[in-house]
Amino acid sequence: MGYAALYANRPLEAAAIFADIAPCDNEVGLVVVGALFQAGDFEGTVDSVRIFRACFPHWKILDKYEVMALAALGRVDEMEQVIQSILTRCRGISLESVAEPVGVMYLASQELSLRGDHLAAQSLAERAMALYRRALDVLRERESAELAVDLEVKLVWLLLDAGHQDEAEDLLRRLVEKAPENLSVVACMGILAARRGDRTEAENAADTLARAEGNLQESVNDTHSRACIAAQLGDLELAVDLLRQNVGFGVPYWYMVRTDPDLAPLRDHPAFQELMRPKG
Repeated sequence: MGYAALYANRPLEAAAIFADIAPCDNEVGLVVVGALFQAGDFEGTVDSVRIFRACFPHWKILDKYEVMALAALGRVDEMEQVIQSILTRCRGISLESVAEPVGVMYLASQELSLRGDHLAAQSLAERAMALYRRALDVLRERESAELAVDLEVKLVWLLLDAGHQDEAEDLLRRLVEKAPENLSVVACMGILAARRGDRTEAENAADTLARAEGNLQESVNDTHSRACIAAQLGDLELAVDLLRQNVGFGVPYWYMVRTDPDLAPLRDHPAFQELMRPKG
């Protein structure tokens, strides 16, 4: 019942159900913290993170929610303290060691951007991009081989968030030449085409994603990318319908929708607002 409530966007109901089960269980903690964040109770998210951390001091996912909530509240100094603790814990510049801080900084930069703190958002995105690029350089030197395409697609998105538009587009062009059928490349290409108003290229990419067959998470990612393409092209009803499909998959998904800059055209749309409104 608790998970059903969470996936149906009834986060406070989910939090209450799980909190009654066991107040210091790691799975319960994750659901409660995630539910409070999903409900937009960012103060409650921060408070709950700090309570559950007493039970699970090495539970890394708590840091992610704390950083995102602090960013959403505009408490940038506290956010920076948590990020620094993550960087201290994840020492080194291997891809494995930077994955957590890069991911957290990326999500926090989107939260800051959503609240209108664009300078802080870009600064954080720049740091995430630089850290990730250094890790890719180390990996390239260590293995003396081409990097996996999906790793470089992630760099494209980090470059874009940091404001390096030309470099991102140059890298994407090389990736299209190298792996034109890679779905991460197709999604990136389609979203950028939609941003610049190239409907033909964007819809071709969306059609390719729609025909793709993959596991549940891949289906969620592909459908989300199609929603971003539709939103950027101004097809708002289609975008909301696609997001509803993802909600129907029954996976934790809401925070991806809330801050994605490619879904910004939807934020004043009544159907999107109703989809995102917590129901309990």
